[in-house]
Amino acid sequence: MRVHPMSSGVTYVWGHFVDQLWAGLWAGTNRKGKKDMTKLTVKEIKAAPKGARLHDGHGLYLTLTAADRGKWSYRFRINGLSREMGLGPYPKVSLSDARALHIKYQAHKLQGRDPCAYRIEKEKIAIQRARLKFSDIAEQLIESKKAGWQNEKHIKQWSQSLQTYASPILDAKPLNTITSRDILKILQPIWATKHETARRVQQRIKKVFGFAKTMGWYDHYNPAVWDDNLEHLLAPSRQVKRVFHHPSLDWSELPSFFKKLKTIETIASKALQLLILTASRTHEVRHCERDQINWRDKVWIIPAELMKARRTHRVPLCQSTVTLLESTLMGHNADYAFPRPGSMHPLSNMAMLTLLKREFPRKSITVHGFRSTFREWAANNCGYNHDTIEFSLAHKLPDRTKGAYLRSDLLDKRRILMEDWEKFVLTN
Repeated sequence: MRVHPMSSGVTYVWGHFVDQLWAGLWAGTNRKGKKDMTKLTVKEIKAAPKGARLHDGHGLYLTLTAADRGKWSYRFRINGLSREMGLGPYPKVSLSDARALHIKYQAHKLQGRDPCAYRIEKEKIAIQRARLKFSDIAEQLIESKKAGWQNEKHIKQWSQSLQTYASPILDAKPLNTITSRDILKILQPIWATKHETARRVQQRIKKVFGFAKTMGWYDHYNPAVWDDNLEHLLAPSRQVKRVFHHPSLDWSELPSFFKKLKTIETIASKALQLLILTASRTHEVRHCERDQINWRDKVWIIPAELMKARRTHRVPLCQSTVTLLESTLMGHNADYAFPRPGSMHPLSNMAMLTLLKREFPRKSITVHGFRSTFREWAANNCGYNHDTIEFSLAHKLPDRTKGAYLRSDLLDKRRILMEDWEKFVLTN
């Protein structure tokens, strides 16, 4: 799809300048520089009878069709012809709004353009923009770059990567409604498994939106930029390369999974429930003890020696998690919340995985994978920033300066996040 470029570039800048200049000349003065006493007031409009045709000056009229109702119009001559264009209904279009529109269209007339033709052209462009798809712009960008690239393989890579990953998601939405969340849907599934491809796709999407903005087809913030945008939703490249990703359950399936899990009355099942609700690691849950729980503040304090990062970690406990721990600890005398059946020792390292394989044999998931499920859900649904999510997973921030600056574990923000997570998990 090709789009008329009328709304972009020098024409727009010059038009905006004339608009502002004319607005300054117009505001409250006549041609002699004196206050224009013929200009309408709201009081005069309200006092005028039905059918009255009120003149505000310079061709701006209000025709009253009923009490406090009317139609604005602009009458002018151009190329020797008398023209009239509607400016909208009164009072939906107020007196000040009508004057602003009038100034805008009179400025075009002063430049020799027919305001009616100009508005029709703008409406056509708006319709074209609404119909414009991401793939249309990508195609035009690639076409404009062909001469400079001179490499058929590079051109093909650009086209195929955008068609494969971006267009199926972005073409389904009007261009101006696309957000960073849509870009995340494209990148997240391949961010870890095809990281270099994902980075190239992100850069190419960013350039397509930059091209669209330059051409006047897109007037919002570029949703594919990395700095202060996608960096809050996706792990840094240096971190992704070191991460081993465990098979995980899709977050949309978790509520039904958890509902079935609650029907299994075993220690392993209760331990897995705590692990899911707190997004904790297997080792942390297995070694959860009575004296680690601050019942008053509803906080689980995990000592540094149990943590991967070797620092104490506070976990905010929601009501269902508190209830789960209370019921579990009341059922035995062991120090551990989840002791091995008939023992005072913590639950076996394989107990929760064995439960998954026995009770959910058709699902290729691991215990550790539920942390990935939480992370994907948080990134896709909550709008919480990257730091809050990472602290909830007890991850060490890669940026040492940033980590030192924060000095807090964001407990209050994490509590709100975990309450939202609890509500989602327990959705019937």
